[in-house]
Amino acid sequence: MPRTEHNIGRQRSTRYEICTNGLLTLRGRQLQALRLGTDPNAQANIEAIDRVLIDVIGYTGNIAEESRDFRRTSTFRRGELRRAVADVLRKADRPLTTLEVAKAVLEPRGVEVSYARKHKARVTNVLAVLKVMAGEGRVAKTTNRQGNLAWSFAPL
Repeated sequence: MPRTEHNIGRQRSTRYEICTNGLLTLRGRQLQALRLGTDPNAQANIEAIDRVLIDVIGYTGNIAEESRDFRRTSTFRRGELRRAVADVLRKADRPLTTLEVAKAVLEPRGVEVSYARKHKARVTNVLAVLKVMAGEGRVAKTTNRQGNLAWSFAPL
């Protein structure tokens, strides 16, 4: 294939943008591993990545600022909260409020739950799962004796 026809020479980068981005991402993951204590070599890996960025690639930006540990640790994996909510409702002998479902699902994992402002997002996540399941017909929405919204499992 002729070089001038397909302009191959211009497609090559001399600034290593993709490599730099990958190394900064890897450094962020190593920071997370260092914070969580999952990798005993995380600190050595971070130092090695810094040496490659500076000495080999010639990166001049602020490495620490560009590769902060932004990742959060999630309490549940994909679909796990939904399965846990369904299990709690299956085992319940009466309709449960959203807060009761949230406590039954989250407290075994060491997460505190209440209607306080700092815990409201977790209760809201459980409520969102309950609403989706109600839309699918898997969960029935009722009210309890106090007039609060309650949920019960609706077998198919």
